[in-house]
Amino acid sequence: MIARTLRWLPIATLTALLAWSVVDARRVAQLAGEHEVAARRWQRELEVERARADGAVATHERLERDVARLQRDLDGALDHVQALGEALTEEVEAREQAAVARLAADAIVSVPPPPGVQRCLQALRDCLRADGFADMRPLRASAVGEFVLRDVEWLDLGGGGAGSVIVAARMTATLHRDRSELVLHFESGWQRQQGVRSELPQEGLAVVLRPVEGRVWEVKLPYLVRGDGEYAATAAVPKAVDEMDPVTRAQWLERFDQLLADAGTDLKLRVGGFTALRGATFRSAQLFGYDRGRLLALAADCAELAVEIDERAGIVSLLLKDGVLLREGVESTIGSDGFRMLLPDVTPKQAADRMTGMVVRR
Repeated sequence: MIARTLRWLPIATLTALLAWSVVDARRVAQLAGEHEVAARRWQRELEVERARADGAVATHERLERDVARLQRDLDGALDHVQALGEALTEEVEAREQAAVARLAADAIVSVPPPPGVQRCLQALRDCLRADGFADMRPLRASAVGEFVLRDVEWLDLGGGGAGSVIVAARMTATLHRDRSELVLHFESGWQRQQGVRSELPQEGLAVVLRPVEGRVWEVKLPYLVRGDGEYAATAAVPKAVDEMDPVTRAQWLERFDQLLADAGTDLKLRVGGFTALRGATFRSAQLFGYDRGRLLALAADCAELAVEIDERAGIVSLLLKDGVLLREGVESTIGSDGFRMLLPDVTPKQAADRMTGMVVRR
């Protein structure tokens, strides 16, 4: 009995060991499975965290790029605003300087020149018109003496109305008697032609007038015109019977100025010149009209010009015949029937008195 028991004891022990091994293996397998599940979970969480970290880095980098771009945009906007501000400041300063210059110029013009200078300017205008240079005229000056006209503004319409302006510190006038030529010499200033301003040459700018009636210039402007040479012998060719001498022509132009000064027309009218007076009609006459800005707005070149009065109606008109009228860029023909320009503020008596009776009655 004992022997049989002893024989089964190793088998039972082995069986128990096997059973225990199986149970233990199951437990170990269960633990291994749990650890593997936990490890996978941790791996997934780690990957999620890594993805979050990578996303955060990408977001950070994107934000840095956006900030840099915004900074560049801001710098550009600030530079633009600064440049715009500087430009506006320069524009304001330029306008202020221009306004000051205009006020200074207006102040100079508004102060009348001395009486002697006024007489000199008027004598220049008379001589120019008498010799047929009605497109030229002195606008202003500050002083005259020792054959020099100072601080001169000179206008030359150039025949076509485009014209030029000369501003010079000094102007001298030299008469070459033998050539009937007058040379006006402008120094230290500038000239504006067709809107373009340029400085006068260092040696000055010479404007040549030819032919001129030298004796009239010397008589009317002895303090300005310096004569040179001798007058040529008088030609044997007789003058036309209706030709008018320069002095008489200048007197008639002055009468026209007085008549038209307060005529009440929309344009400032001036008779530029004429060649002869036959009866009460002025031959080969030029008439100019200027607007409020002193710009040429009307020009007429006609064979006949007369001051016409209608005493019954109390009307005075300028009567133009056989010529061409240019107004506001439109050219029209003046026929033999005539073209009348009303002088609303002039009475027939005033017209007859100022023109010493040389009027046409309607």
